Amino acid sequence: MPTTLHHAYSLIQKGRYEDAVASLNSAGKSYEVRNALGVCLMRLGRSEAALGVFRQFVLDGNGVTDREGVPEHCKRNFATALLMNGLAAGAWSVLSQLQERQHPRRLEMLSAIREWEKTLSWWRWGDWKLNRITASDVTLTLPFELGELGFPVQGASVKSVDETAMLPKIAVSASSC
Repeated sequence: MPTTLHHAYSLIQKGRYEDAVASLNSAGKSYEVRNALGVCLMRLGRSEAALGVFRQFVLDGNGVTDREGVPEHCKRNFATALLMNGLAAGAWSVLSQLQERQHPRRLEMLSAIREWEKTLSWWRWGDWKLNRITASDVTLTLPFELGELGFPVQGASVKSVDETAMLPKIAVSASSC
């Protein structure tokens, strides 16, 4: 693992997300660095900034299709950032294109979307199912830890980190797409 990522991960382990963001901002443009930056921003609650980071490297230059070679965990993080910003239709689209169909995080996000669907009136539910349009006054709950770092961790002090225990579950408001 590159030294910068190892350093950033040790900062993440200590809950020092702002310091990790500062370190990662000047660490290059590799998928691993950009992904770790986006994860830190999500965990800080800076959902719009996180979405901007993921859009820059997950989407192709046209801003519509996925860039080839982007790892699946980065795409799942992009879907998470979309959900955090209330963009359920975008997240649904990303999730439907993933190759790892049975990955636990993908299934958790789909489950969160299905739970959200149950809160919709029949009219809004129909609009969502037919047109992928969301209302602005509903809440979508993300019952999982935000972000997957996606890189191997070296060293005993870092291996013992349980990322799922770092932050509480959050609820986000969905907005019109």
